[in-house]
Amino acid sequence: MDPGYYAACTAMMAQAQSLELVANNLANGSTAGYRAQRSIFRSVLAASSGMPVSELNQATNNFGVLEGSRLDLAQGGLQTTGNQFDFAIEGPGFFAVQTAQGKMFTRNGSFHLSHGQLVTSEGDPVLGQKGIIRVPDGPVTLSGDGTISVDGAVAGKIEVVEFAPDVQLQSVGKTYYSAKSNGTQSTKSVVRQGALESSNVDPVMGAVDLITVQRSTEMMQRALSIFDTQFNRIAAEELPRMG
Repeated sequence: MDPGYYAACTAMMAQAQSLELVANNLANGSTAGYRAQRSIFRSVLAASSGMPVSELNQATNNFGVLEGSRLDLAQGGLQTTGNQFDFAIEGPGFFAVQTAQGKMFTRNGSFHLSHGQLVTSEGDPVLGQKGIIRVPDGPVTLSGDGTISVDGAVAGKIEVVEFAPDVQLQSVGKTYYSAKSNGTQSTKSVVRQGALESSNVDPVMGAVDLITVQRSTEMMQRALSIFDTQFNRIAAEELPRMG
């Protein structure tokens, strides 16, 4: 079997998976705190069956395999809402959240009160430095370090953590992320009240990526069609001669 056929199949599968990532990014372009996911490709050389590999063979059979994805941690823009329970982070930090699956992290600061607890839009408790934050009724003010006060009395301090560059965050749902590390207290972040961080997806670049991936997928489909025609010709013309 021509190794180019395997190269085309694998490349098309990789492009199809990449297309899902790009489409998901565009679909969450208006989701507060969303972090875009970027495809990571690695180069693979199709096997040459022990034969010497020429430069032409390398150029023909060198193809991309989707190795995974990474989060784009670039800062999103801040949008003023005026809601006293909308919080946004300027800097690399993440809010810590207690979920049924364990401790998670988010940049989506669209919070509200539920039974006196500060919770996320999904209803999960927001964690403070001393556990779940309880907020009594009254006007709420927030300082840049995450300290919450009600009528001048401190109700708690939101836990804002950051991660070392080598810590990989895994997407869990739209705006939750998990990590093998609990991170460290953020010293480079400021929490803003009455604002939300918008998605860091660039809609223009997302549209360009979508077109690029679609075209690459179409190229691989044409290549497979050519191989299919070639195999059919061999089956119809060459195999009877061998018989």
